[in-house]
Amino acid sequence: MFTVVFRVFSPVRKAQKHLLIPFFLCGSLLVGAIVWQVIHGQRLSALEDRRQHLGQEIRVARSLVTGILDAETGQRGFLLTGGREQYLEPYTRAREKLKADFAELLRLMEKDPIYAEAAQRTEKNVVLKLKELEETISAF
Repeated sequence: MFTVVFRVFSPVRKAQKHLLIPFFLCGSLLVGAIVWQVIHGQRLSALEDRRQHLGQEIRVARSLVTGILDAETGQRGFLLTGGREQYLEPYTRAREKLKADFAELLRLMEKDPIYAEAAQRTEKNVVLKLKELEETISAF
């Protein structure tokens, strides 16, 4: 009786063997995709962290440029109005903001020595510009 049952199911087993090949192939591809995702997911996470860090650096750099423009605007307003003190407010506010922005920029760039050096050179140039603005105001 056992041989009869085996003979009856023998064609079914051959068909099942052919069905197993695509199953194992898809399973192997799925395992490979999961391994690839784990390996490259860490890289993508590191890249995303770097992108966000650069975004913060760009935001602070833009704020620095805006601060310099505000300081110049305050100085011009003071000079154009014949020395009215209320027009120095943008200048004074920009000076304080620039100090905070440079502290933030140096904090962000401290991990990369090349950029930290560039930030320090930029800070020296901005300090010179602010001294020039201050000398012009005090000479008036």
